[in-house]
Amino acid sequence: MTNVAVDVRMANHGGIGVYVQQVLPRVVRARPEWTFTLLGDPDTASAFGWDTLSNVRLKRCRTPYYSITEQLEVPLLCLNGTDVYWTPHYNVPVFLRRPTVVVVHDVCHLALPEITGGWAKQTYARFMFSHVARTAAGIIFDSEFSRTEMARFSMTRGRTAIGPLAVDASWFDARTRTRAPEAGDRPYLVYVGNWKRHKNVPTLLRAFKKVLDRIPHRLVLIGQREGLNTDDEIAREMAALGDRVLHAGEMKHADVQPWVGHADALVTASLYEGFGLPPVEAMAAGVPCMVSNAGSIPEVCGDAALYCDPRNDDDVAARIVEIATDQALRRRLIELGRARARNFTWERCAAATLEMLDHAAT
Repeated sequence: MTNVAVDVRMANHGGIGVYVQQVLPRVVRARPEWTFTLLGDPDTASAFGWDTLSNVRLKRCRTPYYSITEQLEVPLLCLNGTDVYWTPHYNVPVFLRRPTVVVVHDVCHLALPEITGGWAKQTYARFMFSHVARTAAGIIFDSEFSRTEMARFSMTRGRTAIGPLAVDASWFDARTRTRAPEAGDRPYLVYVGNWKRHKNVPTLLRAFKKVLDRIPHRLVLIGQREGLNTDDEIAREMAALGDRVLHAGEMKHADVQPWVGHADALVTASLYEGFGLPPVEAMAAGVPCMVSNAGSIPEVCGDAALYCDPRNDDDVAARIVEIATDQALRRRLIELGRARARNFTWERCAAATLEMLDHAAT
């Protein structure tokens, strides 16, 4: 019997958490003859119902990710009977002596060192990505873009696969099924994502400020703000916008659906993405998207979105006006977006993960 140890410590964290929540139960059910040992918080696992799966065991793992202690505790937890270690992130313990399957969502820390942290973070990222490339039995990438980017920095020795992220079916009726949130008496545009530097939120705010007298909309920001490295800069830009901008805060995934589903458009000017889940979710909900032409976004969105140059405030501003006012464009993007979103399924993503786990287990 194959025993797979799974790092689920990030089950509640953004895009990585969505991957874990959606793919883990599909993989577990697809391999009933295997045993899956979940490393993380048993209460979180129970909240998702994973403890009800007959071939799942729970092991408490308290160590913070990116820490020295995880390099010691995780290998200890995998000592007895673990055949394969599956992790949804690149922080693989270097002392782990088991075949490993790793999900790489992006290599932003390598591609944009000037905006993704100081010397310590850069050194950690370079070392860990190099370790993954040398030792992983299988690596799953969210996009072909991310696989190409990884190859630019480290030659991978193991097998690789593309497992694009996906949207839950509930997104397709998010507008009709939910009530519009209280966002004042104005229509609104929505941004979904954290406020890390590569998300380029200050540029989005500056561009929005340029068009205040041309569109009636508010800009609603959804996502983590606290503790991130552009907080002060964003606060200054927000202060200049007054009540035309609203930070709705960080929300559970299901609570985001009404805000996106009833928005006039989703807007983002990210400098780098390994996939870009919010635009696909918005497209599924029938919401037109203005996105950046950087990273994996063109690969993911295809012809179903309006593109901007994220390093040009004026271009971002012009595209905001276009997505908010051009009704023919909006209708076309809604139709194309819904069709494109249906291409991204969790079954496809789970199949790529299973391929790598099967390979590592043999």
